[in-house]
Amino acid sequence: MDKPEESLVANFYEGKTVFLTGATGFLGKVLVEKILRSCPGVDSVYCLVRPKRGQDPKTRFEIYIKNLVFDRVRQEQPQNLSKVHLICGDVTEDGLGISQEDRKLLSEKVDVVFHSAATVKFVEPIEVALQMNTFGTRKVVELCREMKNLKAFVHVSTCYSNAVIKDIAEKVYSPPMDPDLLKKLLKEMPTEETKNAKSLIGNHPNTYTFTKAMAEHIVLNETGNIPTAIVRPSIITGSLNEPFPGWVDNLAGITGLTTETMRGTYRSAVCNVACRVDLIPVDLVANCIIVAAAEVHKNKPANGPQVYNCSTGEQNPLKWGRLRDHIIQGAIETPTKYMQFYPSCTYRKSKAVHLFMVFFLHYLPALALDLYLKLAGKRQMAMKIFTNTRNAEKMGEYFATREWNFKSANLMQLVETQSDADRKRFSIDCRQIHWESYVKSYIKGIVMFVLKDDSFTQSVTKNKLQKLYWVQFFCRGVVLVLTLALLL
Repeated sequence: MDKPEESLVANFYEGKTVFLTGATGFLGKVLVEKILRSCPGVDSVYCLVRPKRGQDPKTRFEIYIKNLVFDRVRQEQPQNLSKVHLICGDVTEDGLGISQEDRKLLSEKVDVVFHSAATVKFVEPIEVALQMNTFGTRKVVELCREMKNLKAFVHVSTCYSNAVIKDIAEKVYSPPMDPDLLKKLLKEMPTEETKNAKSLIGNHPNTYTFTKAMAEHIVLNETGNIPTAIVRPSIITGSLNEPFPGWVDNLAGITGLTTETMRGTYRSAVCNVACRVDLIPVDLVANCIIVAAAEVHKNKPANGPQVYNCSTGEQNPLKWGRLRDHIIQGAIETPTKYMQFYPSCTYRKSKAVHLFMVFFLHYLPALALDLYLKLAGKRQMAMKIFTNTRNAEKMGEYFATREWNFKSANLMQLVETQSDADRKRFSIDCRQIHWESYVKSYIKGIVMFVLKDDSFTQSVTKNKLQKLYWVQFFCRGVVLVLTLALLL
C-alpha cells in the first residue's frame, strides 16, 4: 500500500516557533486555530496581546483560548492548545511594548512572523491609523531584524491599499505620502485640521487604505534580506469550511449589513449591481498566509516581497446583484427570530432616491419600533441599529459603486505548485467556491455564531417569517392602491 503523500507545508512548520500580531482578531483566530490543527508539529505560537476595554492582556488571553473557534482543536488535538503563549504588548508602543525578557525570547526562538494587527475602522483618525497600521508595521519589521533564526515574514495588507488604481498588480506601489513626513505634518497641524483627514489622504477612500499603502512601502524598503510575503485579502467574510462552515464572530463591515438585510431592517442600498464584489472566505486567507511563509522561505524572492492578491474577482467573479439575491434567499431559508421585517433589499444607483427610501423604509420604521418598545417598557434599540447601519453603509458606499481588477498570477502559481496533500490541507483555490451555497452557509453562520440563534428550524420562527411576508404584501398593496388613486 502506497504511503500517503506528506504535507510539505506542515513539514515546514515542524519544530518551528511562530509569532503573531493581531491574533485576537477575526482573521487572527482562524490563523492560530489552523496552525495548531493542521501543523501539529509546530513548537510554539506566541501571540501579541494588548490591553483593551479595561481588560489586561492576561485576562484577554484567557478568554481568547476559551473561544469556540478552538473547539475542533480541543476535540482533536487538545495538547496543542498548550503551545499558545501570551506576549504582552501593543504595536502602537515603542518596541511594541514588549518587555526586554520577552523580546530576547522572541529574538532567540522565532522562525516565522505573521503581522496582521491593524485598525480596520474606516473612520479612524489619521494619527491613530498611522500609528497602528504604518508605524506599527515598522516596529514589527524592526523586531524581525533582531530575530536570529527568522525564516519567513508575512505582512497582511489589503487589496484596497491601492484603491485609487483600477488594475492592481501583485507588486508594491509608490506610497501616497512619506509616513515620516506625514507624522511631522500632523505634529505641526492644529487638532481641528487633522480631523479633516480628507485633506491629507487625497483620493483614498479612508484612512485605512491610505495607511496600509504606506505600510506596504515600509515592508518593501525595510525588510532587507528577510524572506517576505505580502498577502492582500479583499473583503474577508465567513469561512468556507474551517474551522466550521460559515464561521464568523463579529458584525463588522459587510457582515453587519448582511445581518440587517436578514433582519429586514436594511431595505435600500446605494450599489451598482453590475459591479463585481470581491469576497474572500477567512479560511482561504489564513491558508494563504501559512502557505506563503513556507513558499518565500523555500524560494527567497530576490526582488523584494512576494505579493499575493488573495481575492476572487479574477478567477471566480460575483456581482453585487447576484450576491443580494443569494443573501435574500439564504435569509428566507435560515430565518432568525430577530427579524423585524421580511428580508428584502433594493440596490440602486441614485443617491437621491436612496435617501428618500431610507427615510420611509429605515428611519420611520425604526422610530415607530422604538416608540412601541418605550410604551411596552422595553429597551429601545431600533434607532441605534439604524444609525450604526447607516454609518456602515456610508463607509462601504465607495466600494459598492466601483470595481477593481485584482491580478492574481502569483496566487494562482501558488495554487498550481501545491502538492495534492497541501491542496487538501491548505486550500487556497477560490475557484472551488460555489457562491450560492457559500452565501447560504455564511448566512447560517451569522445566525448561529454571531446572533447565537438556533431557532431557524423551529415553527415559531418560520411562522414569524410567513406573517412578515403577508405584512409586506399588504403594505405594498396599500402603496399600489394609493399610487393608482393619485394617478387617476
